[in-house]
Amino acid sequence: MIHGQVSPSSIFVTKAGDWKLGGFELAHAYGTAPDYLVGNFDLLPSRYKPKELAANNGSLEVLSKNPIHSLDSWCLGCVIYETFNGRFEKPQELSKLNNIPKELQQHYKRLLATQAQLRLTTKSLLSSPFFEHPLVRTVTFLDEIALKSDKEKAGFYKSLDQDIESFPIERCKYRILPALSHVLEHGSGSNPVILSCVLKISKMLTQEESEKMVKPVLINLFKNNERGIRINLLKNLDKFVDCLDSKTISKDIFPCVINGFTDQSPVLRECSVRSVLHFASKLDTKTLHEVLMPVLVKLQAQDTEPAIRTNTTIVFGKIASYLEISKMEVVLVKAFARALQDAFTPARNAALNALNATMGLYSPVVLSKHVLPMICTCTTDPYKSVRDQSFKCLELGLQRLQQYALTLPEKPQQEGSVGDPTSSQTAGSSGTHARSTADSNADQNATTTAAAAVAVGTALTSVGTWAAAAVSNKLKMPDANQDNNANDNHGGGSNHIGELRSKPTYKPTQEKASNKSMSASSSNLDKNALRLQHRTKDSDTDLAGVLC
Repeated sequence: MIHGQVSPSSIFVTKAGDWKLGGFELAHAYGTAPDYLVGNFDLLPSRYKPKELAANNGSLEVLSKNPIHSLDSWCLGCVIYETFNGRFEKPQELSKLNNIPKELQQHYKRLLATQAQLRLTTKSLLSSPFFEHPLVRTVTFLDEIALKSDKEKAGFYKSLDQDIESFPIERCKYRILPALSHVLEHGSGSNPVILSCVLKISKMLTQEESEKMVKPVLINLFKNNERGIRINLLKNLDKFVDCLDSKTISKDIFPCVINGFTDQSPVLRECSVRSVLHFASKLDTKTLHEVLMPVLVKLQAQDTEPAIRTNTTIVFGKIASYLEISKMEVVLVKAFARALQDAFTPARNAALNALNATMGLYSPVVLSKHVLPMICTCTTDPYKSVRDQSFKCLELGLQRLQQYALTLPEKPQQEGSVGDPTSSQTAGSSGTHARSTADSNADQNATTTAAAAVAVGTALTSVGTWAAAAVSNKLKMPDANQDNNANDNHGGGSNHIGELRSKPTYKPTQEKASNKSMSASSSNLDKNALRLQHRTKDSDTDLAGVLC
């Protein structure tokens, strides 16, 4: 069969880059020249007609004398020239080889041989090194993939993963991607190389194209219950998660992923835990708190694999910023408290690292009452790495508390003490009444005690002077300013280091003002003075100890 019209007008190119041959108006059996051929031969551009036709004044009888491939081979040579050089007008231009690939030049010359018998057949053209290009091999293999062995397929996928980024985008998008997607969905989804090729092509696509051509494939793969496929997807999640919107992840993909957290396979559970780092930013609040958090808590508390418990703790620290503020502190504090009690040393270290990273998320109250106390329990851990990390956490936490303390007033503002006119008036009236009452009492007491002072004034003066001198020689009391400062620093009435335990002060017995007390003898007062001197000497040692 002779096509008879191989030219750009009869070649159709698909959006995938495939060339499709049409224009069969002049096709005929070899050795014949039907009437429609004679009447329509002008459909072949004159510049595409071989030299033997021009030499015989366009007679078609010469075609039956030449080899069957001679006409089509010549036309194909012309097409090759125009593909690399553009349109030509004269046959002499075909001899220029400037832009034709070197691997194709020898075969190209033979296609355009002057003698029709020497022209290369189209089948022989396929043996050219030019058609050993990776892109050509890829397309050819995909056309015959159903006939290939598993070993041949493995080698092909490996080479494709290396070469695919150098292929034309349109060819990858519309020719290779559909073929690989079909392979993934029908038995080879666990092959990481095929998935890698699909994901590399997805990077060449626009957002709209990716949602249309890649997203459906990924959703179907996540719905597959085969562990190998799910592990493969989770391990390569970072390469395609950006192609998926939050709605798709929350409603279509994550409900399939959540089953992996409780799967019997430790590998799948670990991959599921790691995937949270990529999913957290795209999950809606309800899914994050009501679906994911309970699963992570259960894994951290009950999983038999120490590495999975450790990774779960790390995940808590990394997704902390995505949690609701109202629930964040409770979730994190409980999670890290569990991890600090884990028997696996790396799990405790992971908790401390996570606390260190999230220290700025806790309020000062939670930090002082919950976080720092539980960190303190690790300062005596049997392992030095844990102890060192706990001290670093404590230091950072204390720094935060110190910075917060600088923002607080020296004393709490008491209710009604400042800016309350009513309380000020009440306080003023109360103070005036107190002073008037004290003045009247003082006048009455002065009258009563005056007589007693006259009777024993001389004796009391002498004893008081002597006692004061004795005490001042043995003890130097702190002045009033120091006492006031100490009380201010320690909250007023609390004990402090410089406070005395027993003070040797003379306290005369208070008696009723009567005639019997006023007639007390001076000999009794002398005895009291001796007794005071004895008590002061005995207490020297104790006082010195207190002050030191």
